[in-house]
Amino acid sequence: QKAKVLAADNDGVWASVSSAHIANADRLAETGDPASADLQYTEAIIAADKAIEINPENADAYAHMATALSRLGLERIAEAQERAAWAVELAPDSPTARRAMANVFEQLGQYDNAVNEYLVALDFNPNSVDLRIELAYLYFFTERRQEAILTLQEVIDMDTDNAYAFDGLGYFYFVLGQYPQAEEAAYQ
Repeated sequence: QKAKVLAADNDGVWASVSSAHIANADRLAETGDPASADLQYTEAIIAADKAIEINPENADAYAHMATALSRLGLERIAEAQERAAWAVELAPDSPTARRAMANVFEQLGQYDNAVNEYLVALDFNPNSVDLRIELAYLYFFTERRQEAILTLQEVIDMDTDNAYAFDGLGYFYFVLGQYPQAEEAAYQ
């Protein structure tokens, strides 16, 4: 909140505020508080809009707006897709823009397009474990199970203490009925 007051005319600050609202909203959604999450997604949109008002070429702000819109439901997906497309057009090499487009494609059920966007994002940010984890879950839920497991193994190779990767790996093995591997991953 201080940053918004001290740097009210800085589009980068507003884009960061938008990103923070999305992170908070995601946490609230995961803990079972969708109403509060929706309020945070709305705050993310407002902050992104402020960033765009200051700098209409702020690709991160468009990407954050697209992400927040897509998480508010399918009734906002067309608007989310438009904002994600603008983000990619403004910054085609931005992992943030590509991730936003991947999220939109996932919501639309265009899974191959989503995979392609994640892969492009990883080309520009090959060390991102978060992108790899999101890609692994997308692989898993689209029946590309071996690719999902290998992708999480890559994360573990990059970050041997990544609890999300071990949790995901344990979940994947459990769903596949490979209980000893699931238990081993759970204990990591």
